[in-house]
Amino acid sequence: MTLVREADGMTLVGRDAPQEALRALLLAIPADRPPVVLVSGEAGVGKTTLVDSVVSGFPALRGRAGEWKAAAYDVLAQVLRQGTDRSPGLAPVLPELGPAGPLDRSRLAAAVRTALASGPAVVVLDDLQWADDDTLDLLPALADAVRGSPVLLVGCYRSDELPRGHRLRGMRAELRRRGLLAEVTLAPLDRVAVREMLAGLELGPAVADAIADRAEGVPFAVEELAAALADGDTGVPDGIREAVLLRTGRLSPASLPVLEAAAVLGTEFDPDAALALALSVSLSVSLSGTAADIAAGPAGMADIAAGPPGAADIPAGPAGGGGGGGGWPEELAGGGLVTAVTGGRASFRHALTRDAVYADIPWSRRRALHRAAAARLESAGAPAALVAAHLLAAHELDRARSALLTAADGFRQVHAYRDAAGALRTALDLWPAEDAGRLAVVDGLAQCAEMCSDHAESVVLLTELANGCASPPDRAGAYRRLALAHELLGQWDRALAAREAAALAFVAAGLPAESAADRLAAANHLRSAASFRAALDVLDLARCDADAADRTDLSVRIEGQRGNLLARAGRTAEGVRIVRAALDRALAAELTGPAAEIYQRLADALEHSGDHRAARTAYASAYQFCDLHDQDGAGLLCRACVTAVLFSCGEWDRAADICREVLDTDGPPHPRAVAAGILGLVHAMRGAPARARPWLLESRSIATRTELVPMELLSAWGLAVLDDQAGRPGDAAGHAGAILDRWRRTEESHYTVPVLQWASTFFATAGAGPQTRACAAALAAIAGRTAQPEARAALTHALGEAALADGDPATAAAELTAAATQFAALDLPVAALQAQHRAGVALARGGDRSAAVAMLRTALSGAQRLHADYFCAAVSAELAALGEAPGRRRSHSNPGGLSGRETEVMRLVAMGCTSKQIATELFLSPRTVEMHVQNSLVKLGCRTRTEAVRHLAELGVPGRTVPA
Repeated sequence: MTLVREADGMTLVGRDAPQEALRALLLAIPADRPPVVLVSGEAGVGKTTLVDSVVSGFPALRGRAGEWKAAAYDVLAQVLRQGTDRSPGLAPVLPELGPAGPLDRSRLAAAVRTALASGPAVVVLDDLQWADDDTLDLLPALADAVRGSPVLLVGCYRSDELPRGHRLRGMRAELRRRGLLAEVTLAPLDRVAVREMLAGLELGPAVADAIADRAEGVPFAVEELAAALADGDTGVPDGIREAVLLRTGRLSPASLPVLEAAAVLGTEFDPDAALALALSVSLSVSLSGTAADIAAGPAGMADIAAGPPGAADIPAGPAGGGGGGGGWPEELAGGGLVTAVTGGRASFRHALTRDAVYADIPWSRRRALHRAAAARLESAGAPAALVAAHLLAAHELDRARSALLTAADGFRQVHAYRDAAGALRTALDLWPAEDAGRLAVVDGLAQCAEMCSDHAESVVLLTELANGCASPPDRAGAYRRLALAHELLGQWDRALAAREAAALAFVAAGLPAESAADRLAAANHLRSAASFRAALDVLDLARCDADAADRTDLSVRIEGQRGNLLARAGRTAEGVRIVRAALDRALAAELTGPAAEIYQRLADALEHSGDHRAARTAYASAYQFCDLHDQDGAGLLCRACVTAVLFSCGEWDRAADICREVLDTDGPPHPRAVAAGILGLVHAMRGAPARARPWLLESRSIATRTELVPMELLSAWGLAVLDDQAGRPGDAAGHAGAILDRWRRTEESHYTVPVLQWASTFFATAGAGPQTRACAAALAAIAGRTAQPEARAALTHALGEAALADGDPATAAAELTAAATQFAALDLPVAALQAQHRAGVALARGGDRSAAVAMLRTALSGAQRLHADYFCAAVSAELAALGEAPGRRRSHSNPGGLSGRETEVMRLVAMGCTSKQIATELFLSPRTVEMHVQNSLVKLGCRTRTEAVRHLAELGVPGRTVPA
């Protein structure tokens, strides 16, 4: 690729565009460029040469992956070792890191931060197609670390050596998705560029064309084929391998075995090691009487031992390197096959050169060389993975298995689980099927798969492990892990079956408490999936286990869950009583963890009873208890769940604030699904589809994967509203129909109620009578099962919609007006305004215009208070159809220009509440409260809280009287 040269450096042929692209990225403002550039192309196309030509003159740190995998994160460790020269702070971070020592993720992260803090740099990572999997997994995190900094990560890889499952593909896709990647692709050169490369040589056009044809546009191949002609060969070789072998064919008997030994060691190698390896193998074969198999012969071996006079243009390795007393053959140093590199190491001119030499080694000698290399490396304390690679190549399978297990242990110690999995997977492939030790390897591989989130492989391995374990405790543990893997894949039927198998195995092992824990987990999922009867059946078994184990903590959790399930199934009074009793037991026994969980169950039970005010108070008490006792998980769930109550009660601003705070945490999936769904629903009702849709889709995704039925229904409702607003009634109808279908397959009786109320209106408006009556039938079933006041009111609403669809406006008006009254009495303004809107429509169709206008204006007022543009638009259209101007939208600005949330916060400030007390009352963090207070002070033009309270009192905002 570089046959054309200039005095001040190299001129690349046919690479102007990629050179400029890479140079532009290097010179760009760091904030305006992706932090990672990947340069790709087939072997020999010139990736490294291109990068070297561009980064010349920039401070650069380099790492290169080798053909034989060694220590985890080795490529990055190479970079950091170079970084100690420019970053003295790195030295204490890597105190005992040897040339190939281990480097775990935590130390690596600290070292990278230190290295990158020392100024601009280019980090070049070459031959990433050979990098270990955990290094590739870590690169997106490193990209985040250097984003916006004067550091650019440049990686090179062979695009023709990436099988479908290669980790680099996943890493590349993630970087692309997150906008962290720029890519430079090198294609083979065209015929014109090849002729330009050969312009300095006196070759006829026919010869140049023959080289171009056989090189297939690969610059390294062009150079090798041209060099073969320059060495006096009469014809153009067929390809790189033939060109390289023409050179090796001219080597002396003393040099070729050394070159072959070097090829076995890798593209980069220790010259002393290659000399010693060649000598030891040749002597071993000679002593066994098979010296004829060796190309050098005994005489050549003597030459190796003595070393040719004047040799060693390439420096020997460190003292004691085992060179056997000989020097490096001079003809290798000057023959264009091997070049000197820093640190007393040598390198083949190109990996393709090494590949050609390696492929030509007779298989028996190649195995012998690998066997000797493995012995040498093992005695020197080299990484077990490197030893295993040579043993595998030597076909020493039993020894290789042992080395692979040692390598896997080493990888796991530094949290390199993907590489540990690779080692164990290879060992397992070599393991005899009937060997008793196989299950231990399966177990280890399953653990690595679990740590890598490779749940599909975990399922396969854990199934084999569970079926193969003879010990009940081991079998139970395997089934428990199998259940978790199925859960993470969303395979809930299989997960529940594995949970029950684990429970049975724990009982057989005499561990009833563990059995109770698994059955409680299964019941908890069945509760989320709205399979209440099945959950109660499982809890009956769990209660027996807990009693047998004499575990009060498990017993109270089971009872709290049982009471909650009864409340959800419609037996609210009984359920609430049982939950309260369980909570009293937990508090009396000072079981704070179970008590926090049961507090949430109590609030949820009250919510399902239809007593929203009591539910809000209970959620507040639950959250306060969790906050006081550092039960963050239960507290986060309480905060997320209360937003559904607040949404129904029309406290949308408060609900949205809590949702945002929940979403700002790295919490478990259930609270996140609830917060995302309710926030998306608020945005949808307020006519903000761009904000609503991403949250609703995230909620639906989590809810579907975890079978969280309430959020499956509520997120589908939000998406239906968005489609209705956008004028896509068919899509909206699809969502509404899916809601009905999903409900029929569950025992859900609470969260579906407002959705079905809306759906009955949607279908009636569309003239879909059968679907309207289906909504009414569903609500009738819920009302009959639970006697919930909200369900009865929603049923009345749906019956009114059915009457309106059937052309009976008088009956419709009566039913819808009654529904509006019932919803208002229940303090459910969102449901009430929908009933008022549709009652107005029915009154108008019945000819009572004045009553219709009055009802519609009441509905519009309620919608405006909520900023519910979705409902405002529908009601305003009805008023306009009656010849009534909707009127100006009421101003929602509070005294002093404060928002509703700011007014609420400042009212509590005026009552003397601290930020922490306000945060507890409103389910917010003190940080968010302080933000609202500061914004209020700015809007009111006040400097202190006391001054703001006085000003608000003058504006009529109630609060505690503040003395002058």
